[in-house]
Amino acid sequence: MLWLIVGGANQGKSELLRTHVAAAGAYEIDAGKRQPFYFEEISGEIADLVSRQRVVIYNFDRILVEASQHIVSHSEDESKQEENAVSMYGYHAGGGLELVDQILTWIGSIAEERDIFLEATECGSGIVPLLKEDRLRRELTGRLLTKLATAADGVVRVFCGIPEVIKEPAWPSHTKISSNLGMTSRLDSMACDSTQRNSRPEDFRTGDFDDRDNLIPGEDWAFSLYLVRHGMTEFNQQRKYLGTGDMGINERGRQELQDLYDKNHFPAVDFLYSSPLKRCLESAAVAWPDHPIDVIDSNFRERNFGDFEGLAYADLCVREDYCRWLEGEGRSAPPGGESGDSIERRVSFGITELIRNCLRIYRWNYWGWLPRTSQNRDGNLAEDLHYTVGLMCHGGVIMEIMRILGFTDFYAWQVTNGSWVRLRFKYDGELIDEMPLVGGKSAGG
Repeated sequence: MLWLIVGGANQGKSELLRTHVAAAGAYEIDAGKRQPFYFEEISGEIADLVSRQRVVIYNFDRILVEASQHIVSHSEDESKQEENAVSMYGYHAGGGLELVDQILTWIGSIAEERDIFLEATECGSGIVPLLKEDRLRRELTGRLLTKLATAADGVVRVFCGIPEVIKEPAWPSHTKISSNLGMTSRLDSMACDSTQRNSRPEDFRTGDFDDRDNLIPGEDWAFSLYLVRHGMTEFNQQRKYLGTGDMGINERGRQELQDLYDKNHFPAVDFLYSSPLKRCLESAAVAWPDHPIDVIDSNFRERNFGDFEGLAYADLCVREDYCRWLEGEGRSAPPGGESGDSIERRVSFGITELIRNCLRIYRWNYWGWLPRTSQNRDGNLAEDLHYTVGLMCHGGVIMEIMRILGFTDFYAWQVTNGSWVRLRFKYDGELIDEMPLVGGKSAGG
């Protein structure tokens, strides 16, 4: 596999490669320090490496520096130009465009049996150089990078230390993945396809689950997402509405969570998200005491119930505004509160970004850029690529996520404190399970 890593000067390209590729044992070559750059000599070094060992070539664009100087310096003396080109490269370099093609041929020959990572600096913008050889070098570099980008399996552009994949490698032929992570449209299509997602959950279990259960052989499973409801609060215990009020869990809630933890109710997670409200932060600390929260996302906070906050059904059932609100299935905004459309928009944004980030991490793993997967790749999806994500949030948020994903029986997904719903995703964002597993009890259980 051939990777091209480009970006401006001092943007973090080399640091990215050293951290994610070279740290796992890749063979490193700095073209800037190997002038002149003898291709046959480098080919010999690479041929002597162990099978499938990866190769990183830094400052690859620098191989054109001395070449452009030779082409310009000896353009008036064809015989001398050929003599110098042969001594430098081992074959006739000819004109600049021919040299670019020869470099591409050489790269193709060494990338047949191992992963090659080429780091190069973009130089097509800024002040036009005064020296003819500098102008030629910039032109040749632009042409070389353009052709390399076409030939490469993957292209990464680094800006301010942030990598962006602008060309993805082709995925195995048995997959259905698209090169475009259009997660918003994916979620929209899920919501439209509700015919297969209108059943109530039936399987409520604690401590006896396995993420590999019911997987189809060869299933391209990327990650599992556990939607966990926080522990009990005083308002929960008193059956009062609790929305954006920042109340922590009570002693009963803490003990119930601890009992569930002791029974291995909460799965080990690789990444942990949470609502910013206190009851979620405290619950996450009990459920995963050894795993700090990675991301706190306000999109997953509970709904603002406005004037209904802190009141029980017995207090509200005599109010006309409350009865009208119930008749509309709670989609309108309570007095001073948040509408159903509003919570749907922000939760949809939050879950879309969460899924997109999870798939991005999975892809970096699959391509071998992360330390745990950068070795022993055989071209297939490795058994340890999938990972687990936890989201500590609220009952209303869990139901809203299930609605967004196309599960039409909204109240079927109203789980008790400490319970979870498991979602498993393929690496194109598609759900694996038509009926997600629930751990714990439903509100009616």
